[in-house]
Amino acid sequence: MPLFSQTSRETVLGLSALQLKLEKLDQKTAAKAVRGAAVKAVSPVKAKMKAKIPVGDEAHRLYTGRLVSGGFAKRSVKHLSKVKYGKVHIWLGTNAEAFYAGQWYDNPINNKRGGSRAHRWMQSTFDDNQKQMIDTFAREVAKKIENL
Repeated sequence: MPLFSQTSRETVLGLSALQLKLEKLDQKTAAKAVRGAAVKAVSPVKAKMKAKIPVGDEAHRLYTGRLVSGGFAKRSVKHLSKVKYGKVHIWLGTNAEAFYAGQWYDNPINNKRGGSRAHRWMQSTFDDNQKQMIDTFAREVAKKIENL
């Protein structure tokens, strides 16, 4: 029985054996194991995103007024993970000051003059590596539970 569904949703199916082991652990330890596995699963994707993001070579000002050098958006690609109400949440993208990297570079801008072309660096990288992330997550959860 597969550990994960083959759909585009990242839901865990049939964790029967692993779920029983997780339930035997206290909630804090189980969440720590799942959170660690999720971080390990998105780390290679974050590196690929950093490699694909368009990099400028000129200094520019952000909407906050701060002057940053070229490549600021590349340096701002991060992941954030937290445990809330017994669920592990993980976000992958740029920090708030580099919102333009995902909003303008990843999505096409349409206007009367034709707009700019999208580079599709974020969404395409995530979509291309989705199965790899799910497989890595399943492997890491199993490994972390076995090590506890």
